[in-house]
Amino acid sequence: MSEHTDPESALRARLAHVTSRYSQAEIARRLCRPLSTVNNYLHGTRVPAALCADLVEHLGVNPAWLLAGEGEPFLADITPDAAATRDRLLELVRVMRSLSRLRLGALAGRPDRKALREATDALSEYENLRAELAGSFGRSLRELLGDAGRALQSGEVTRANGLLRAAVQLAPLAGPGPEQVELEHLLALSARMTGNEEVALAGNARAFRQSLPLAVELGGDFYAYAYNYARSLFVEQRPAQALDVCQVALALVPRLAETAPQRALVELAAGWALATQGKVLAGLVRMAAHAGDMPEALRAAIGEPRLVLTRLMAGVIEFEHALAAAARESHVAEMLAQWTIWSEDPAQLDAVFALLQRFRAGGEVGEERRFGVLGLISAFRDAAAGRLQRLPEPPAGEPAFERFNRLVMRTQALRLAGREAAARKLMLLARRELHALPQGVQPRALVLGAHYRSVLRLLPARTGRRDGSLREEALRYFRAATADGCQCFASLAD
Repeated sequence: MSEHTDPESALRARLAHVTSRYSQAEIARRLCRPLSTVNNYLHGTRVPAALCADLVEHLGVNPAWLLAGEGEPFLADITPDAAATRDRLLELVRVMRSLSRLRLGALAGRPDRKALREATDALSEYENLRAELAGSFGRSLRELLGDAGRALQSGEVTRANGLLRAAVQLAPLAGPGPEQVELEHLLALSARMTGNEEVALAGNARAFRQSLPLAVELGGDFYAYAYNYARSLFVEQRPAQALDVCQVALALVPRLAETAPQRALVELAAGWALATQGKVLAGLVRMAAHAGDMPEALRAAIGEPRLVLTRLMAGVIEFEHALAAAARESHVAEMLAQWTIWSEDPAQLDAVFALLQRFRAGGEVGEERRFGVLGLISAFRDAAAGRLQRLPEPPAGEPAFERFNRLVMRTQALRLAGREAAARKLMLLARRELHALPQGVQPRALVLGAHYRSVLRLLPARTGRRDGSLREEALRYFRAATADGCQCFASLAD
């Protein structure tokens, strides 16, 4: 999500446009104010509301444009369709002026009934106009968000971002409501589509928090906001927090037939959060119970890949069964790549590598989505054959959990290629990264398993105190995960 423009800076930019049409001397003459006062207004630290009101009344500046950047700068240029909104805005400015002139402080003592009536009438008129304008701006905001959402669905990110910038300017005038939540969601989606997962996480968090008071009203949409927030947390490897988000969403909205597909998606995310923490049996039961309620497209792209990997981890299916599912769906093949990197089995690496190449050659998936996975599997295939290939270089500024993941995979490749001394050095670096991870960040179960397996393989059973404690740490992990249903670790737990 792109950062919101500072409202004060945006207002000053629009005032600069006004001064490009009228000189400061002309503005001072029309506003009946000293030139020095106008200059101070235009260049001071804050823009007073009085100046904005004067510009609307005496220079014909469009208040919607001045306050929110919407429409034409001057009322003379405004389209007939916007005349009603313009008139309401001008009336609102007039009412605000009359309120500011009332000496309300005098009412604190002996009440002046006439002044009190005037204040009450003006406040009532102000509230009515504000509610009417909020409704008008709300309709415009909904149209903008609808257009932006469709643009994002069709991959027109640049066009969508232009619409979202306009929506950000209009949103404060529309007042609170579902539109504000949808705006945050679309801004987060735009950030994710441009690869900015950190900004997407912050945006999805805001959307979820804002949707909480509207949970029952939003229904299925509330589940969607919860799932998107959980998804961003998975990307940042915070499965425990993702599980909390899912549990809150499921508790707030009643189970209804019309929202069953969206609810199933959140249930699946909750099960995946359990599985990625090594609680494989509980996660598998939860995912399997709800996958059937998901729409076909989502089940193929999201449900089936996670179920296949979790079943492999639980030992309830063989690799050949998983490979058959991967041959039908590229998303399953990509998920299966995680398994083969864990397994280090040359035949499995070859089979999944061939599948991913086929999918990429057929144009079913873009190169940018799969090339990194193909590069990793290629490196592991060579390492298993005794040919050490350089793993892909890490991007600049990668998160701490990505550094850990990369160190684990490099340790694996070096160990497979027979370079145990170098592998041991990287394994110790990986352990330091693991214990320095921010609170709440937890690597995926298979990555942790690969790290601890390297610990057991690279450190002899009879060793010194430090190395012995590392082996005990690894064994504790494998025993706990095996007890939670992760049978792929069972042979390492003894």
